[in-house]
Amino acid sequence: MVEKNGLGFIGKQVFENLSALSSKDPQNPIMETAEKMHQKINMDLVTGCYNRNFWEEFTTIKKKENTSIIMCDVDGLKKINDEKGHLVGDNLIKSVASYLKKEFNQENNIVIRYGGDEFIIICTNIKDKDSFLTETIEKFNSEKLKGFNVSFGIAHFDSSETSLKDTFNRADDLMYRNKKEGYIQSVADAYLPVSV
Repeated sequence: MVEKNGLGFIGKQVFENLSALSSKDPQNPIMETAEKMHQKINMDLVTGCYNRNFWEEFTTIKKKENTSIIMCDVDGLKKINDEKGHLVGDNLIKSVASYLKKEFNQENNIVIRYGGDEFIIICTNIKDKDSFLTETIEKFNSEKLKGFNVSFGIAHFDSSETSLKDTFNRADDLMYRNKKEGYIQSVADAYLPVSV
């Protein structure tokens, strides 16, 4: 069944109306329409990841405690698009998205395509955040996907922050710093050379 979270105000109203109409029959064509609408509003068509609209809604409705944000940026995508074409660039983005979805395929993790070459990974309720995230990034690097680099920034929600957007901003700042320096930051603040 469609979740109304992430639909926006108008989407939620439509969802509630469609759900009320079709609640007696889950195979009702109206429910199928609601499912398709949910996909269009919240999903990125190229990667199948959640999209920025979903992120904006998520930050207003979800609990922040025990949440970590990983920012991931595919370096040099514009150059790849310019030199090899957008189809090659799209295939690269699909490959990265596929890898992230596979590696973060746990119930409490969400992969979002934030923009053209940027992804957000939301991780919640991880028992040992530092080792989990560090191992995941090291594994990503060990895959040695050819022809591009990926920069990461990681931040854990801090009780002094008022929203997940504050956590996001810290992760984003770290990602850009690491991108500039050509390094990936592990959670323990140890720097690892980019090997992707």
